[in-house]
Amino acid sequence: MKNVIILVLNTLKVTFRKKSNIFSYLIVPLVSMLIIMSIMNGGGSAKIKIGVVDKDNSIISTDMVKYLESTGKFESVYINEANIDGKVVNREVNLAIIIPESFSEEIYNNKLENIKIVSIEGKEITAWIENYTNLYIQNLLDISKASEGNRDEFNDMYKGYKNQALKLNSEKVVDKRLNKQLTQSGVGFLIMFILIGATSTSNIILKEKRERTYQRICSTPVNSKIYIMGNVFVNFIIITVQILLAIFAINTILKVNMYMPDYQLFLMLLLMGAVSIGIGMIVVAFSKSTSEAGYLSTLIITPTCMMGGCFWPIELMPEKVQKISNFIPQKWAIEAIKKLQSGAGISEIYINMLILIGFTVVLFLVAAFKMNNTDKTGSFV
Repeated sequence: MKNVIILVLNTLKVTFRKKSNIFSYLIVPLVSMLIIMSIMNGGGSAKIKIGVVDKDNSIISTDMVKYLESTGKFESVYINEANIDGKVVNREVNLAIIIPESFSEEIYNNKLENIKIVSIEGKEITAWIENYTNLYIQNLLDISKASEGNRDEFNDMYKGYKNQALKLNSEKVVDKRLNKQLTQSGVGFLIMFILIGATSTSNIILKEKRERTYQRICSTPVNSKIYIMGNVFVNFIIITVQILLAIFAINTILKVNMYMPDYQLFLMLLLMGAVSIGIGMIVVAFSKSTSEAGYLSTLIITPTCMMGGCFWPIELMPEKVQKISNFIPQKWAIEAIKKLQSGAGISEIYINMLILIGFTVVLFLVAAFKMNNTDKTGSFV
């Protein structure tokens, strides 16, 4: 154990002797996460811009657009149907709705097909507009049903609905759903940086193999197992510092409510950190050169983060990809964080924790087996 401690201290000293490594391992991941969360936080309160194509151009259709604007969540702009695709693709509007020409007529007859919505931003955006329009239209259909097809009665009831004496007191509340999505996305990017950091730190082994330092160390009483163990401890120390700095920055700089105790977030990120170190060891074990290690790291980290829910919710992906995500550790870490944010306790995410531990054990065993059977450093470049 004494040799392991000496190796850990020496590796930390050599690693952080260069001030640029402090910047690379600690500052860059932290600043990147803060920038991403700040941008997302700023966009979280912005109004959703709707492009409106009103083919009906009636009082009812105009009133519905005014109703959407009155919620304070939407900003509408009238556009031509021919320009919809360009407006949406160029993000001049977040989405577009097409009110059919027979909108008011179908309301009168208590029969209405769904209003067409055009968007490229997924269900998270379209669900909002659908909820509000469906609520408004359902009220109109209820009036139509009550009027039994009599348009004069419908118009009288509709006027009463618009000018009803009932007054509503509005109060601004915090949208926890958006804040939770913000924190989940921020944590997803932090997990990506932890993965990158772990593989970068593991590259110390590759660097020392290339410079033949690894051979000299293994010719001493310090064998390869002790050397690898020391590198693993160094990884744990760096990842722990990264996580602590991230949690501190979230609480003090961004002042974002994580909706879960800090120790729970720390525990889940630490478990994901252990998986990251295992992936780093896999990269070291299966790489024959530093350039190959770089390619392998990218090949592993980027796709797994995409399919594991680090960049966007897993629910937005195709069903087949969602099934594949069950074999990706990031998915289980982010899922556990979602459960904790919903009020679950540690005892309710034990399956997620066991799966992450299982990933770690398997990765280390595979890496150890590979290293023991192909420990050739003479031709390493």
